[in-house]
Amino acid sequence: MNMPNEELHLELLDITREVIEVCEKNKIRYYLAWGSCLGAVRHHDIIPWDDDVDLYVDYRDLDRLKEAFRGNEQYFYQDLDTDPEYFTYWPKIRKNHTTSMEMAKKAIHMHWGICIDLFPLLRYDKPSVDQATKRKVQFLSILARLPFYKKLGNRSLHKVWKVLYAILGEKGRKKLFFKLLDSINCPEGEYLLDISEVDRPIIMKEDVYGEGTKVCFHDLQAKVPSAYDAYLRLVYGDNYMEIPPEDSELRYFHSTSLVDCHRDYREYFDADEQ
Repeated sequence: MNMPNEELHLELLDITREVIEVCEKNKIRYYLAWGSCLGAVRHHDIIPWDDDVDLYVDYRDLDRLKEAFRGNEQYFYQDLDTDPEYFTYWPKIRKNHTTSMEMAKKAIHMHWGICIDLFPLLRYDKPSVDQATKRKVQFLSILARLPFYKKLGNRSLHKVWKVLYAILGEKGRKKLFFKLLDSINCPEGEYLLDISEVDRPIIMKEDVYGEGTKVCFHDLQAKVPSAYDAYLRLVYGDNYMEIPPEDSELRYFHSTSLVDCHRDYREYFDADEQ
């Protein structure tokens, strides 16, 4: 099996370092999330076969983080507001003048620089996610993906979403998206909700995350949830410290992506148009 190369990992670590510095400077709470948290605890690094980095950021702080990256010449804060063709419902930080492009979606002319994911932690007032919230999350995903459906949607249901996009327009899409996201967030809630996986929302008491615990992540000191053992057991099971065998489906990475640490993603657009 091909593995993500060391150069990509170093680029991801550079982006992570920048985000951590910005968060700490602006007193923005963050944590390594999902496989990045697992990598920090189990490998003290990015998992060798992983090809991305995931961070949690408090939903209330996302606007401040976006503002902190405004005008940054090296990195780009990507969400539905800053990139009209972006089709994912959580933000990313992209490195300019690089490429990490899903080849099947190359016709989407958004920013395709090497990136890390920023998963918002929303506040929630119940210990489990109700059906109404799950439906909202599903619709958030649809709203985010409308530019994708417009250009590349080829199923019958996609025609419905194309019509919806035509009715809403880009301005209406963004307005409805952020209004819906705000409606999920409960400012006084004592739980924190991760909706990065539509069919598997993660919800835990706020004190599981706490102030965070710094651990070694390659050459960085990065925060993971204070009760990271409880978090990792919920996400990956009790045996999360066991390294999966080489043929395991758990050794997953985005093999369909074109990664180029030295070439601007826009050059690949230009090559197609020549």
